[in-house]
Parts: sequence; C-alpha cells; structure tokens
Amino acid sequence: MRRYTLRQIDTFLEVVRQQSVSRAAEILGVTQPAVSMQLRQLEDALGLPLLEQVGRKITLTDAGLDIQQYAAAAVAQMKQLDDAVAERRGVRKGRVELGIVSTAKYFVPMLLVRFRKKFPDIEVARHIHNRESVMGLLARNEADLVIMGRTPEGMDCVATPFADNPLGVISSPEHPLSRRRRASLSVLNDQDFVV
Repeated sequence: MRRYTLRQIDTFLEVVRQQSVSRAAEILGVTQPAVSMQLRQLEDALGLPLLEQVGRKITLTDAGLDIQQYAAAAVAQMKQLDDAVAERRGVRKGRVELGIVSTAKYFVPMLLVRFRKKFPDIEVARHIHNRESVMGLLARNEADLVIMGRTPEGMDCVATPFADNPLGVISSPEHPLSRRRRASLSVLNDQDFVV
C-alpha cells in the first residue's frame, strides 16, 4: 500500500520543472520549508533519495529520473480523470495547463482576458518557455494546450492555426529598396538583416 500522496508527487514534479525549491514554492503558493517537508516525506515513503543538491542546482538521482517518469504519467492520468468529470459537468470548473512559447507571450494575455470572461471558474496555469521546453511539456503530457508558431513534427497532437503572422521588412529611408512598393522576395537575396 502506498504511503505517499498526490500533493507530494505534485510538489516533486514542480521542483523538478523549476530546478529550485524556492521557485517551486512560489508557484505552488506555499513556503520553502513546506516544499522541503513534502520532498522529504516522499523520499521517506519511497525509501530512496530523489534529488541531490550540486552547488545551487538541484538534480535528479537515477531513482529520481525513474520516479519522475511514473509521477508525470500518473499526474497526466489524474488530469484526464479531472477533464472527464469536468466534461460531464459542463466544463464550468477546472484547470488548463497552457504552454506558451516566449514569442507568443505578448498577445496571449488578450486571449486569456476573453477566456476568463467566458469561463471565470477555469484556472489557467501559464508556462512560458522557449520552444524546446514547451515541446517537452507537450511530449510529457504536462500541457493541455500549447501556443506556438510551428506545428510540432513527429508528435501525436492536433494543431489548429488561429492567427496569421505577417512578416515585413523594415529599412532605413536611405536604403535602395525603401521606395519599392511591390517586389518579389528574390530582391532580398543579397541583403544583410538584423533579426
């Protein structure tokens, strides 16, 4: 019979995600000692050390790596259970784990304002990272929805485009191409760019 709790598993996974007890405590809305206590109790229940401190960085032990995979899968299953129950109740309450690539963080808040008006009792947890980290969240089933520019390749997911991302070229007024109104992209072949 297991002697650990879902709270301990959630705490462990958040510390792993943040690689910091203090950042995990901040996200979970508890104190650092509370996070440390949950981790200690989980390690005691399992009889294995899961984390080790190397300087200021927290790393997973070999046992911690194994436990992380099982814990993430268990939490994903619990999330699916929550979603199934919410669906039967009419999706009026719940939590959505939203992964956002850092380049999208500027327009997502306006979308969240609209969502909040329509679904005030659904909590949205935002995870803003670079593309690689957001892809990791998606691969580990730690994100319900991801907003990114390009569809992930080789991943079993559904992608739906919802906005155009027009690109433009900006130059100084003195540049030879600045007065051109219509031109093919080939005129840019030998130009230098700052991106």
